[in-house]
Amino acid sequence: MQHSVLGGSKLTLRDSARRFRGCLSRDDVDLDEFANAARDFVAKVERFGEFTNRGVEDVRSNLRRVDEAKG
Repeated sequence: MQHSVLGGSKLTLRDSARRFRGCLSRDDVDLDEFANAARDFVAKVERFGEFTNRGVEDVRSNLRRVDEAKG
């Protein structure tokens, strides 16, 4: 049985939720802030273990595409 890499430490995603919420205005999204919040969130999710690798890589790939589209 494989143990969690978090080893009993407590990981909270509340600050990530606040960052995402901070990206929103009434009818718009601050794309730069959203991308930064997503990068931070993915770094935290990645700590859950190897089973997150595919999703983490997909998100990072998509964020690279967003950055490239911005120019």
